[in-house]
Amino acid sequence: SVIVHDLTTLTFPEWHGVKVSEAYSRAFARISNSRCQIISDSESTTSELRYHFGISYDRISTIPLYLRKEHSEPLKSNSSESCEKYFLFVGNLEKRKNLTGLIRAFEMTGLVNEGYSLKIVGMDGNGAGEIRELSKRVLGIELLGFVDEETLLSLYANCRAFLYPSFWEGFGMPLLEAMAMGCVCVSTQTGASPEVGGDAVLYVDPCSIDSIAAGILTVIRMEKNAIPVIKELSIARAKRFTFEKYYNNLKKVITSRD
Repeated sequence: SVIVHDLTTLTFPEWHGVKVSEAYSRAFARISNSRCQIISDSESTTSELRYHFGISYDRISTIPLYLRKEHSEPLKSNSSESCEKYFLFVGNLEKRKNLTGLIRAFEMTGLVNEGYSLKIVGMDGNGAGEIRELSKRVLGIELLGFVDEETLLSLYANCRAFLYPSFWEGFGMPLLEAMAMGCVCVSTQTGASPEVGGDAVLYVDPCSIDSIAAGILTVIRMEKNAIPVIKELSIARAKRFTFEKYYNNLKKVITSRD
């Protein structure tokens, strides 16, 4: 069996290094021409495999990823009263994550004038140079790089909202982690993010800076009594993605091929 997370190295090679895209293109060709069973993280990726390679449904099993144990319970400090005046993004500094669009959208809101900042956690990826240069020119942007687990959990717990307007996700683990921590989440309407977030997340068009900015402002303008409801929806939704469910489904696929 082969696990496929996403096809962006094939569908959007400009988001990745040339050698990376070429290597994955060769790998996908071999996978499609083989008889191996494919395990996909999402229906979005399953559909792409079907569309680009004509792989039959009986060769693909969609098994969503699971929440790590350390992210399975929200911290007590994550309440509407304790949230600090910052937004949070977690993920690599790369083109696919749409960080330049997010930074420009944050600037457009003017919320820096009200004391808000945008904290970005993640290591450098393809396109990090452009992201770093833009962050220097926009007030309120904090590039935190890699942080330890305790710091990350605290950042999730105290943010005003988690912002994840990635262009495309094969699953979107940071979004699931943020939901499990009880964050109010703004994510992308493309790729697998809606499969993860369901009705607990506010979705925006990642190709529109206006849409992302409007999503951020929607969070700020929410009625106070609506925030706890959204947080509970997020936590409840995240609890569906368990290791036990993932393991049992994976075991079923593997043993059925014996």
